[in-house]
Amino acid sequence: MIIRGDISEEEYSGNASLLNITILECSSIGNGAFAYCYNLEEVRISGSLTNISAGCFYDCHNLQKVQLPNNIKFIQNHAFHYCGNLQQINFPDALEEIEDYAFIQCNISLPKFNKKLKKIDYSCFQYCYMIEEIKLFEEIEHIDHLAFCYCTNLLTFSCNSNKITFIGSGLFQYCFQLREVHFAKTFQVIPPYFFRECENLVSFNLDDKITKIESGAFYNCVSFPPFNFPETLKEIGDSTFFSTSFETVVIPKNVVSIGYSAFAYCTKLKSFIFNNDFLELNHSIFSYTSSLTKIVLPRSITRIRYSCFQSSAITEITLPPNLQVLDSDVFNNCSCLKSINLPTTITYIDSYCFFNCTLIKELIISAKTRSGSSFKDMKSLSKVVFTEGVETINDDEFANFTSLKEVQLPTTLKESKDNSFLNTSIRSIYLHNRVISIGNCAFLFL
Repeated sequence: MIIRGDISEEEYSGNASLLNITILECSSIGNGAFAYCYNLEEVRISGSLTNISAGCFYDCHNLQKVQLPNNIKFIQNHAFHYCGNLQQINFPDALEEIEDYAFIQCNISLPKFNKKLKKIDYSCFQYCYMIEEIKLFEEIEHIDHLAFCYCTNLLTFSCNSNKITFIGSGLFQYCFQLREVHFAKTFQVIPPYFFRECENLVSFNLDDKITKIESGAFYNCVSFPPFNFPETLKEIGDSTFFSTSFETVVIPKNVVSIGYSAFAYCTKLKSFIFNNDFLELNHSIFSYTSSLTKIVLPRSITRIRYSCFQSSAITEITLPPNLQVLDSDVFNNCSCLKSINLPTTITYIDSYCFFNCTLIKELIISAKTRSGSSFKDMKSLSKVVFTEGVETINDDEFANFTSLKEVQLPTTLKESKDNSFLNTSIRSIYLHNRVISIGNCAFLFL
């Protein structure tokens, strides 16, 4: 079918009779002009047309081939959205911008971008599963968020522009086969989720003056070779290096924050060195680090947040002398931890903090506030010493600790609540005269 002249908005939308069309002498095509033309297979356009309008060929899911005129400068948002069989399309020499979602879920394999292209907008090529290679040239200034997300067969990416002012988050997120990425201009901030789940990534030229690596940037990049952090680095975001292959990490002195789960599931991590002062360790930073057996923490730390070392291979650790708070699950399932010295500065130990730490035999406890489950399932615990200042033993706190034989209580103790030492192996215990309350079954089965 031959169509001459300009085309109005939605003029042919939903037309099931269109198969192959040639558009001649055209200077304007309205928004959605050919949307939902489910049988349309091939389009050829000529004339003075300078832009492909928004949603022009939206959901033409049988469209396979498109020939655009060379004077096209803009491909607007959703222009070829859901054209799932689109395999061939030329990117004209005059093209400057491809807008949001323009080619989402298309079937293009080797797009040949022109040298004048300046801007690729949000989610532009997302879910283009067949793209294998992308080459961008000297005029590129802006690549927006998620532009190539879920391009699951993308292998290589290169951008030769020194004019880039913006690169978005999640740019290569879920590009599982991506191996090599090269930018002519490097960046001092790596955006969030930039390479998330790029499990085959082996090459990316990092700036030697990086200041910030944002959340999830290298999440599960299991093949990416470890690198030394530059002294300029200040921030490491949440889950940034989750499940990566680092064996040794040295934190530069200028780093002021490490996000939660930043090195979680780094199963090869053996050495971690701090060169700075932190007040807190974020939650889950070292959880499931199955090769990390020892670590020296900054003396400045006053709080360790929940699950920080959960299920790690830690065998020994020296807690900071000014530590005040241990959140829940900090050492949960640290079944290799042999001993722990709790500083007298600790005021609070939350639930399941030492759950299933089965090798620890002795504890000296100064914390006045504890959860009843802080020490649950410490099956080898045989001796507990409470320091002066402790006033309460919680409900069930040491119930069913069958290896527990010796307990030293402070003169400040006022209350031992229900089941506090139920079913232990204690043979004798001395209660000072300040104790005013003993709960039900507190010492049953001594």
